[in-house]
Amino acid sequence: WRTLLLADRRILIDFEMVLVPRYSLSQTTTHVVIEVTLPHVRVSMKSVDLLVVDGVEFHLHAPPAYLLRLTLPDRVVDEDAVEESLAALANDVQTHHETIYTKADLPRLIYNPEKNHGTLIVSMRKESERFWEDLDLLGKLQEPAPNQRRKQESRASKLVAEIDSQKSLSAESASADECLASIKYSDSPSYGLFQQHSNVFRDYAREGLTLEMIECKNPDDTLDARSADQDRRAMRLETENEKFDPDRYLNDLCVEEDGDMIFDCAMSMEPHWATSVTELTEKLSKLTTSAVDASTFFTEEESNTLASIPSKGLPDFETLTKEQSHAAFLCLVDVLFSYAYDHRTTDGDPTVESSWTLMILSPALSWLENYKPPYDSIQDVLIWSTRRSIIYP
Repeated sequence: WRTLLLADRRILIDFEMVLVPRYSLSQTTTHVVIEVTLPHVRVSMKSVDLLVVDGVEFHLHAPPAYLLRLTLPDRVVDEDAVEESLAALANDVQTHHETIYTKADLPRLIYNPEKNHGTLIVSMRKESERFWEDLDLLGKLQEPAPNQRRKQESRASKLVAEIDSQKSLSAESASADECLASIKYSDSPSYGLFQQHSNVFRDYAREGLTLEMIECKNPDDTLDARSADQDRRAMRLETENEKFDPDRYLNDLCVEEDGDMIFDCAMSMEPHWATSVTELTEKLSKLTTSAVDASTFFTEEESNTLASIPSKGLPDFETLTKEQSHAAFLCLVDVLFSYAYDHRTTDGDPTVESSWTLMILSPALSWLENYKPPYDSIQDVLIWSTRRSIIYP
């Protein structure tokens, strides 16, 4: 159990049972509206706790187990702003707010039991009359505020320091072999998104299970971690050359004579992304953040999927270099190539082999390829993906 402090009251919540409800946001220039879906739950308005901290931290607790915490892009009117305005009005002094706020401007909470089998609607007034950007990016809204993030990082650094001190004490009593092994593992190569991971496959490789997940036999076993990327790329190209079957490739030239049902279906299929540049431009131009026309770039299902992706462990995207961003986009290209290939060959209906197809066609997934722009270009990525599409499936 942990204690969550809301205003001056302490609410005891079992965090193992806490659920993040589905929600959506809409806005006008003056207000932002959050609709929180609580299906098949009897909600008592007296038990619902709503709190806005520092004008940007939104907290909503709906018993028995719903908890929603958001960081808003800008400030909304909270109790502190109203108290400051009323005090300034009573004392006839100026306030830093351009508008005098009253209790009528505080967040309003309405419960609609008929909408989606139960929906809480929270309407909040903005301090600055303007449209907010990126309200579709629900996962971004769930990230902690900068001041809370610094506190979490401070607590994490203390915990790491404590663990490191314990490791140093245990190392004194460890055997020489264990010490050498720990030194060896500390110099393991890194891979994954922005090269944040290492030693993920070591235990699997020891059991011979790595090849069931990726094609690289043991990505954690390289002579020099500094040249691991080059080593993996060289091994990948060598493996592709060994597995290429020229007879099978030439046999595909006879498709028109003998017929190939999968090939014919793939060529005649119209995928869901097939649209002209003009149509796509028109759709993007119609996007709006107003509450009157709430059409958004993401569907409701896509927004909730993005919101469910944990942000823990992800880097601060605002601090990424241009090369890191380009490398991530190149990885995305080869994954999208794999998806497009599988989508066409399965006629849009994924099979039990689809996960293997996605992995084997993508150098980033099968060999943990680390693209390094400007040396690697989108042309290189497409060539390598096409090579693998000719060799494997």
